[in-house]
Amino acid sequence: MKHPSSFSNLSRWAAFSAAALGTVTLSVATPQMDPEGVTEVSEFLQMEIYHDTMMEGSEVTVGIEERIAILTGTVTSLAQAERAAAKALTSPDVLTVVNQIKIAPQEGSEILTHARSLLASQEVIDNSRISVSTIGSRLILEGNVGSLDEGELAREIVSEAPGATAVENRLAVDFQSIRSDNQITYQLQYTVNDDPLFTGLDIVPEVKDGIVAWNGEVGSRGEFDRLIRRSYVTGVFEVDASGVSVNGDLAMEAVEDKNYSPSQSIEALTAAINHDSRLKEEKISAEMDAGIITLTGSVETTAQSDAAELTARCIPGVLGVSNQLSIAGADEVASDPKEFNAASPRLLTQPGR
Repeated sequence: MKHPSSFSNLSRWAAFSAAALGTVTLSVATPQMDPEGVTEVSEFLQMEIYHDTMMEGSEVTVGIEERIAILTGTVTSLAQAERAAAKALTSPDVLTVVNQIKIAPQEGSEILTHARSLLASQEVIDNSRISVSTIGSRLILEGNVGSLDEGELAREIVSEAPGATAVENRLAVDFQSIRSDNQITYQLQYTVNDDPLFTGLDIVPEVKDGIVAWNGEVGSRGEFDRLIRRSYVTGVFEVDASGVSVNGDLAMEAVEDKNYSPSQSIEALTAAINHDSRLKEEKISAEMDAGIITLTGSVETTAQSDAAELTARCIPGVLGVSNQLSIAGADEVASDPKEFNAASPRLLTQPGR
């Protein structure tokens, strides 16, 4: 991909879309003004999702009710479902998202094999202490990690497994490991590659003794502030963004950063649950502390519990979810509880989705 400075006055959204489609002309790909009204916003977001190279194989429909984006359709992985929600949330006209996207089915054995391969192919976290099993199409993570960040990152990595409809994260944090600068670097690059607001940008982190130095260009002050916020992962003591400049020529149309307060995040989650036909009759409560949403209450099925967690993960400001919902249905047994010990893990040379 070209360095953003070479895009000049072309929007990076248009340049990225044109690169993805190959034959799209700028007159078609570049909106002349921000979309207005429910129909235009819905169509714009669907086009954004369709053009996203990370959404290959997906068919997502966006509906908007009372500034709540309701996503339906089918994707290949949980990671794609969450990315579609992240794309929708970049719109100034969207306050929150109800994620009703379905995951295209795969055999449980294929899901498990792929998840284990994803963990084994990276060295960002100590995967030798993590075991993976399945309950139908749901992945179960057990074992130990050194920090909350590593637990969430493990979940993010296996969520890319095609066919996995949920990830139940049972990993315990023992704070026994010290994160290396290399691990932090790859996590930050992974985060940037995964964030729709940084699409098309060439921003690179360097980490030394827990101090992060960023270099490159962003399109807006909101993107700059978002980069700083998302840099404070476990092991980071200081962030130096003096090497990052704001270039208005790189600003994308009709997108913005959202930085909700804890109370705003809870309000957004409540609104999403009340608009979700799967959940609005259930007794679900939520509290937020240090970016972690804790869900309590009861639901009738595992699918409802998974839906509530997925919706919570789509809320701006949420860094992780502690799902403590009780389920009225019968207990299920893992189809393959055997422990996974990654042998000869390889360095993650292409972080991100």
